[in-house]
Amino acid sequence: MTTAPTMEGKAKSRRGRAADGAGKGNLTVEQKRRICEKHRTTPKITQKDLCRWAMLEFQLAKAPTQPTMSNILKHEHLFRESVGGAAFDTSRKTIRPTKFNHFDQALANWVLERHNKVNLTGDAIKEKGRELSAQMGLEGKLAFSNGWLSSFKQRHGFKKLGIPKSVTSTSIATMNALMDTSPAALIPQVMDFKLPDDLTSMHIKELTQHYALKDIFTMDETGLFFRISPHAFADHDNLEVHFANESKLTVALTSNADGSEMLEPFIIGEVFPPKDWRSQSAEKLGFNYCHNAKSKMTVLIFQQWLRDLNARMQFAQRSILLLIDNAPSHIAVGLELSNVRLIVFPHTMGTKAQPMHCGITTAFKCRYRMKHLAHAIDRNEEGAPDIYRVTQLQAMQWISEAWREVPKEVVVNCWRKANFVAAYHGEPVTNVEVLEKSTEDDLWSMLYCLQLGGVINIKELLNSRGENDVHKQLNEEFFDEPRECMEEFKALDMPSVASVAADVTDDGAEAMPTLQEHLDAFRTVIRCLETTAVEQDEAATLGEVLHFLKKKQLGLRLNRASTTTFTL
Repeated sequence: MTTAPTMEGKAKSRRGRAADGAGKGNLTVEQKRRICEKHRTTPKITQKDLCRWAMLEFQLAKAPTQPTMSNILKHEHLFRESVGGAAFDTSRKTIRPTKFNHFDQALANWVLERHNKVNLTGDAIKEKGRELSAQMGLEGKLAFSNGWLSSFKQRHGFKKLGIPKSVTSTSIATMNALMDTSPAALIPQVMDFKLPDDLTSMHIKELTQHYALKDIFTMDETGLFFRISPHAFADHDNLEVHFANESKLTVALTSNADGSEMLEPFIIGEVFPPKDWRSQSAEKLGFNYCHNAKSKMTVLIFQQWLRDLNARMQFAQRSILLLIDNAPSHIAVGLELSNVRLIVFPHTMGTKAQPMHCGITTAFKCRYRMKHLAHAIDRNEEGAPDIYRVTQLQAMQWISEAWREVPKEVVVNCWRKANFVAAYHGEPVTNVEVLEKSTEDDLWSMLYCLQLGGVINIKELLNSRGENDVHKQLNEEFFDEPRECMEEFKALDMPSVASVAADVTDDGAEAMPTLQEHLDAFRTVIRCLETTAVEQDEAATLGEVLHFLKKKQLGLRLNRASTTTFTL
């Protein structure tokens, strides 16, 4: 006869399960984020091996199951957005999505922007919350109680920052000084290196002496009209009208000083990806993507990106120096960065202090435009309508490819031009300039094939002033909620790989293919190779083959264009 368990026995049982819950796979959000980071840095690791790694790394009594691991990787984007410093509760085990996420982000941005100016009280946050909710059509749907305020502050890691009220949003000296005392200074000799208020390139150069080139990074955002027709740049009198109606992405590019690490582009769009796409994005598609109504960098997005970078460096046990310009969204006050030391360029140093502005961004855009124009020429040869139309997903794929194709030599040369890295002496290398001039010549040749040679200003195509508005301004509000759009995340319909057979005469001799048949064959082979998965050690060889084929293809197209009567 069995005896019913007593209340005391039940309590002990519950306590026992709670005590060893973490050991049986009940992982914290921080542990899940570290699992995602391990998977990202070791792409060939299997989920089974990842389960064993997690058990050993977190000293679990039992390894997580494979379905649990699959679910964690499926929701990688949630855990990456949740990273933080000591302000965050790293022991939490779930992420509760907010009911009105767009409102939550708008209010968080407002708090971060003002925290850089004055200390905000809880009542001020509540009052702004009521104002925003009314403007966004949510009046009466939220109770701005003390409990709501506590949850809001905990969700975003807000705390009292102890910043004097005299600090303004443009006080770069204050931000740099705060970074002097942050835990980011892991290297002993850097801990005593204090930056002066009147920061100059010489001060930065002195600081860079304490870091290896591979540990000196810069990040900069650029806008990209990803499907604009080059014809828009020929209509000089109506450029602003064309730009106002163009779809734009903001792309944050990050590289280190020796060109050995080109971090994957961080892309901000204005449409909401479908759930199926979001669930597989990190694991299968490999994009860093977020969205808001105006596809602009905000303080909240910047801080999430910066925390993620810090977490990655913490995982790799590296301490890095990050150099950024003084943009409205580049507010880092309050962040506790253990492995990233942040330096903000003052306005007095000019735009050329940023290595990205010395030619890296232009090199990236040149390669993107070449991909877009090659696609347009393909569609033109196939007789397709709207030859410049591409989906956002296709554009994001080209962005990743174009960034990977920027030569290391170009990156190093642009860091030399910026002239604040102590390890780089002498003038920039001239043969690199020749290399980029050759690439721009290829871009011009593509314009010529589209009957636009001599009509479009290449510099305007690569450095359009209409693309520069990429940061949310202090008094700019984002009331509109981003829309979900399935069409923008559809992959291009690729042609089936069919053989392009030559005509055979009665006597068995092969007829010479026509120029059009040559072009059709090149187009089919190039598309086939571009969609072929290869091992990492084969990627460089494939790139060389594609470069050779595209050069030959461009030559054939120029040959045809030279015999065509232009009608502009």
